[in-house]
Amino acid sequence: MVRADLGINGIGLEINWQPGAGNTQPRDLVALSQQLDSWSTLQLPVLVFLTTPTGSGSEGETQEAGVANRVEQLMKVILSRPGIQAVVWNQLQDTTQGPRCSSGLLDQRGTQKPVMQAIQSLGQQLKTS
Repeated sequence: MVRADLGINGIGLEINWQPGAGNTQPRDLVALSQQLDSWSTLQLPVLVFLTTPTGSGSEGETQEAGVANRVEQLMKVILSRPGIQAVVWNQLQDTTQGPRCSSGLLDQRGTQKPVMQAIQSLGQQLKTS
């Protein structure tokens, strides 16, 4: 479609990083990097729409910190690829049901999860570098 000159100016890549039908099955970070590189070979800007479990809010502090660390690593891999123009988090707040019920940056009460602080910290690092 790109080579047919149909006016495509970029690629939106939706990554729902969790087990289940219709999701992107979690892989190691090297495999994710290779997948992003394949999309970049089209030489168009890539916009990533990302969703991944961020914890339920009822988990222990140690487990929530582990989830935040995993999300930070995932974001670093995505943002390190030169063709990536932006990352959009696909779910702001947790819902009570559905396949991505605990993938929000805020819990059901609207309180920030530790993953939100990790993303903000990463954003600050990118601004200063």
